[in-house]
Formats: sequence, C-alpha cells, structure tokens
Amino acid sequence: MRLNPVAGLSLDAVMGELSANRWESHSAKVEVTSGLETAKAKSVLGSFLRAEEVDGGSSAHGTFASQTNAGTQVRVLIKVKESAGVANTVKVDIKCTDGQLCKSLISDVKKIIL
Repeated sequence: MRLNPVAGLSLDAVMGELSANRWESHSAKVEVTSGLETAKAKSVLGSFLRAEEVDGGSSAHGTFASQTNAGTQVRVLIKVKESAGVANTVKVDIKCTDGQLCKSLISDVKKIIL
C-alpha cells in the first residue's frame, strides 16, 4: 500500500475531519539519539510517512496529512521534545480511517532510529 501526501488542507479542516469521522488512533514515542535538530526530526518523520505538513508554524510540533491510493485517510500529529534546539524524543500520534493500516504504520514508526 502506498501513501501519497495530501496538500491544501488547513488545520481547521483537519480538526473538523478528526471530530466528524471515526478514526483509529495509535501513538508511539521515538527516542532521538543522533542529535538531530528539532525541525529536522519532525521533517524526517513526515517524509518517512510520505505526508504533507498541514501548518508549518512550529518546529516543535506539526500536523501531517496523507492518503493511500485506495482513499484511506491518514493524519499524523507530531510533537518533538527538545533541549537547546536538539530533539530528545518525538511523540507520534497516527490517526487513520483504517485500523489495520494504523497499526502497521505505528509499528513501522516504532522501528525508526533517529
């Protein structure tokens, strides 16, 4: 299954989607051991999940959107904990309209080495 970025969404639109529809949700914390800058850690996870950032106003947190070729929607909330501009841990909250896809994605995220 292939993920494709979804462009053109606003943060308000994503929040409306998440409150109006039934979404499966899974979370994970990823330790950052490589000394990545905060913005880079967030960007790496967005790229890994082939997602478009919805609102890039902060280097420490972000909302990303993607979908499968079959139309399954994926939204990712990322929050980076940092110290002096260097990421320590990243909390990833994946929300999908398909439960099995959500479980698979969070399993992959847990295996990432940052």
